[in-house]
Amino acid sequence: MGASQFVVLYLICGVAACFFWEFLNSQSQAILVGASGAVSGMVGAAARVSIWPPRHSPSALPFWRRSTVITFVVIWLLMNVVFGIFPYLITG
Repeated sequence: MGASQFVVLYLICGVAACFFWEFLNSQSQAILVGASGAVSGMVGAAARVSIWPPRHSPSALPFWRRSTVITFVVIWLLMNVVFGIFPYLITG
């Protein structure tokens, strides 16, 4: 993936996350700030390419084993769910 393709994917992930947030929080008056949706999309893309590498790719980059990818994604998802449900764990 080249730099321009990376930027396009990042922007698509960010815009999709904005629409998804608006769908879930249509009555909210809060301002949407941040890039967490775009970053989440990039983590998903990296996991997808690592678990099911393209046919022309000899390895599962950026990770070398599928178990590493699955472990990373599960821990990442659990942390996001826990901190989303219990935000006081972060804020005190």
